[in-house]
Amino acid sequence: MKRILIVLIVSGLFISASAQVQFGLQASGISSSAKIKEEGESFPGRKNLIGVRLGALVKINLSDKFAFMPELNYASKGTRFKQNETDEELGYSITYFMDSKFTTSIIELPLNVAYSAPAGKKGSVVFGLGPVMSLGIGGKYNVDYKITSTFPGIDSESEVIKGKIKFDGKTYDEVSDDDEDFHLKGLELGGNFFAGYQMNSGLFFRAGYNFGLTNISPNEDTKYTTSYFGVSVGYLFSKAAK
Repeated sequence: MKRILIVLIVSGLFISASAQVQFGLQASGISSSAKIKEEGESFPGRKNLIGVRLGALVKINLSDKFAFMPELNYASKGTRFKQNETDEELGYSITYFMDSKFTTSIIELPLNVAYSAPAGKKGSVVFGLGPVMSLGIGGKYNVDYKITSTFPGIDSESEVIKGKIKFDGKTYDEVSDDDEDFHLKGLELGGNFFAGYQMNSGLFFRAGYNFGLTNISPNEDTKYTTSYFGVSVGYLFSKAAK
């Protein structure tokens, strides 16, 4: 993916000899989640996880208002599922509690086209969108499971299951029965869009949404797609001379 970004930068420089190029850095707080379906049934109790995104970007000005803006980011994102149900009968009760947390590390490459328009004397409003290629590099999961019962003959129990998330694309049939890892496909294709304010000094602020379009579960009966909302602050360094 680093090679792809370098090729894009070099290509942009040759698109127009008069194009102005800026390099920048950004940091984001993100709120992410994932939709998981097995045999058409969605996991209940889906919650968002708070994570971070750090990266670099290039702004290649194509005109006064339009620019090509590829990025290379690291993102920590994931999802959580919390379930708490109680059944009562004949004065007895049984409570099921499960808290599942999935956290992943991702390298992503958004290929954005941005439009900007002056807004006051100090800067411009910016709107952008484009496709995103994401590559999973690792992760972990944690499942906290408890049963509390007052029914005669049914004991209360609890268990914590932990393991790694591996982006090796292995299916259920390709792993051993005692394998405790959670397997996903490495490559995810999706899109994103954002809006923000770019100050003349180089400082910028953005809010945006990133969504996956491809299923990254390797199993036919399971669907796993991700998304996140993020708020970013960053800085574009001085423009190169023409």
